[in-house]
Amino acid sequence: MEETGPVALTRGAYVTLSDLRAGQGKLWFGSIASGLDEAHCFDPATGRETRVTESAYGSFAPAPGPQDLYVATCGPRGYAVAVQPRDVLQVPVEPSPLPRNRVNPPRRRWDVVNLDTVRFSPADSAALRRAHRVRRYPKVPTLVKFHSWMPVSFDPFALVEEHNVAVNIGATLVSQNLLSNAEGFVSYGWNRRDGSLVRAALRYFGLGVRLDAEGAYGGQREVYALAQVDPETGEVQRQHLPAPGRYYSLGAAASLPLVFQRGYRTRQLTLSASWNFSNGMVANVGQLRVDKENGTIGNIETIGFRTGLHKLTFGAAFSDAVRAAHRDFAPPWAWQLAANYALNPTNGHFSDLVSLYGRVYTPGFFAHNSLTAAATYQTSIGGYKLPSGQRFLSYKSARLIPRGFDPSDIRSNNYLAVSVDYQFPLCYPEGGIPSVLYVKRIRLNAGGDYAQFRTDTGRGTTRLWSWGGDLVFDINLFRQPASATSSVKLSVWKPSGRSVWVGAGFGLPF
Repeated sequence: MEETGPVALTRGAYVTLSDLRAGQGKLWFGSIASGLDEAHCFDPATGRETRVTESAYGSFAPAPGPQDLYVATCGPRGYAVAVQPRDVLQVPVEPSPLPRNRVNPPRRRWDVVNLDTVRFSPADSAALRRAHRVRRYPKVPTLVKFHSWMPVSFDPFALVEEHNVAVNIGATLVSQNLLSNAEGFVSYGWNRRDGSLVRAALRYFGLGVRLDAEGAYGGQREVYALAQVDPETGEVQRQHLPAPGRYYSLGAAASLPLVFQRGYRTRQLTLSASWNFSNGMVANVGQLRVDKENGTIGNIETIGFRTGLHKLTFGAAFSDAVRAAHRDFAPPWAWQLAANYALNPTNGHFSDLVSLYGRVYTPGFFAHNSLTAAATYQTSIGGYKLPSGQRFLSYKSARLIPRGFDPSDIRSNNYLAVSVDYQFPLCYPEGGIPSVLYVKRIRLNAGGDYAQFRTDTGRGTTRLWSWGGDLVFDINLFRQPASATSSVKLSVWKPSGRSVWVGAGFGLPF
């Protein structure tokens, strides 16, 4: 018994055939052979196909009656059922593999080479090498490529990462190589207190480990001098300070960022190590002669100084943040923990510094508000102790110092500090000077800081506090995209025991 199957009545083509019906001895269906959906008819007896409707927007699902043809048609007001005499239109349909193009614009041939027809021979390759000489891209000599400058002296890295603006009279050159995996700057500045200042830094991102190098020259070098108070007379006895000298330092660092991102949550673990050397002068405490009976030092003025200060730091930080909404200026939920250990590998009398830091971001009381709290603890361990029990030679950490103070105002002995900030938007101007300045949002930050540490005598506690706020303008300059919003910050803070402190800052969207 032979197998049978369907037999094609028409030629195969890339046209639709829909809603097939049989009636009045013929086949009725919809087709786009004419470029629009129209009703078609096929006569199996003659093998002839004709189009039986002509509509402005198309006709569908033909249904033949004894004398008329019923179709669903589309007009300016939507779909409707229409009727027409069955044999009023008989347009022959010639077989075609493609429907008539009535919708798409005419195709234009581009004057480009068809790669399917190209035959590339070794002779052609040799001719191209002669016409276009191959040049290697040397990675090391091209790490530095200065592309812009500014008529002030500042640190672009501190500006971007810490929103810290320290501007001096001078100039800054900014570098970025062709592969965008090396960034750096060189700046020269001058101020009344330090005189001339030269700084340079370079960062390389081409490896999994990020490498940093920096150097500075200018200003007064740091001197760790010793002093004591006579318990009977109250007279302060100090070391004779060395002759003033210019400060210089060199530093290198390496960090390994590990990013774990899933959906709207991003986690990052960063391990780092850094080394810094400066020509600071440190009191030669190894030659001190201490009277154990009254705890006084007999030769404080003659012990001299040791030149050179090394600092080796190891750190680890972990952060976890959820994605912020379009109008959020801080993540609604996030937290960060960091720990650092700094030591002087060349001077056993110098104390090591242990520093712990934490910050948490939470939503405020209303939409797009932010409540932030941070805390840090740092202390010195090991090294030389004064007769009072206080460690004198120790590093200072500038993290979370109450606003209105600076690192010279604190001691790294049981230093504890907390900070609380609450930010909320005041308004959304959404306007400005076209092509020059666009003000997206104006927000206000109000907060307070508190810090305490042991005094130099080791018998008491010094407490510092400040309170105030920041007025922040979120702006876009010179047609920056919406995602690249910068910020201008005006700060007013009242530190304890001091007059009102006023400052300004500028944040970049990097």
